[in-house]
Amino acid sequence: MQRLIHDAFLLSWILGAGLVDASLEGFSCDTTRNTGFADHRTLHLPSTIWDSATDADRAWAVKLCCVFTWVVRDPSTTTPFMVTYDGGRLNYLDYSMFSFVAEEAYSSVCGMSMGISDCASEAERCPVTPRDYDAVGQLCRPKNNDGYAISTQVVSASACREKCEADAGRCGAFEYEYVAGDDRECELHEQTVVSRSETAATGACLLTTEGGDAMLDPPVLNQYRCCWIWVGPSSASPRTATTTATMSLAAALVSAALSNQTQQERSTTPPAPTTTTTGEPSSSAALLSNAWLALAFVVVLSLVLL
Repeated sequence: MQRLIHDAFLLSWILGAGLVDASLEGFSCDTTRNTGFADHRTLHLPSTIWDSATDADRAWAVKLCCVFTWVVRDPSTTTPFMVTYDGGRLNYLDYSMFSFVAEEAYSSVCGMSMGISDCASEAERCPVTPRDYDAVGQLCRPKNNDGYAISTQVVSASACREKCEADAGRCGAFEYEYVAGDDRECELHEQTVVSRSETAATGACLLTTEGGDAMLDPPVLNQYRCCWIWVGPSSASPRTATTTATMSLAAALVSAALSNQTQQERSTTPPAPTTTTTGEPSSSAALLSNAWLALAFVVVLSLVLL
């Protein structure tokens, strides 16, 4: 039984570590450009970064493909690097997450002599359809240093949304507010951080504008404050909460199994001469109880995989 408990804990850890889908699996790019050198750039990713990629990372890979930059899995490297048209190499030594590597690589491409035109014509090859957003609550939560990017005097919520769309691989929500101390402030929040339930708990959005359109028209002072969340894959928080609850239940089952195991061991220990053993569970009863607990544990863990 102790081995079963050990293996169950090990399985729990493996499942918890593998909850994020490897969404770059099967990804490929074939866009090319006649340059007189290579017909595309290549961003090489270590296996660890590729295999832990998310849906947001895949969006970044698509965006890079649109500027003739192929993202490939490279088991031979431990650090990301990009090979340019002319064979030059750019290393990204300080990055372990693909979203950061991709953002830096994209910025590098758009600053290159030929990359400038690649980025300028990106929309011709990959027309962008703006994502849909919900007005969820007044403030994006959980609070994460007021987002990862902040700008002020942004003319409308639509203009703030454009900033989020420009970083669609990372941005999953934007907070736009025009109140005392925040002059049409636009905050961008990571889609892997923002929570719909926590955001909704901050209260209904204030959406008063000069022309009546909450997204397109200029806001009215002290009457506009809203966190708009992308209508896409659910944020990390609900899934984390579900996983936490599931693993808590699993831990409770293991605890119960341990308790039963202790009782079993006591029942099989020869009693002292003056000790009465009536009322103690039999060894077979304890084993049966443990068997049921083990079965329940397996069922709970299987739910994590659904």
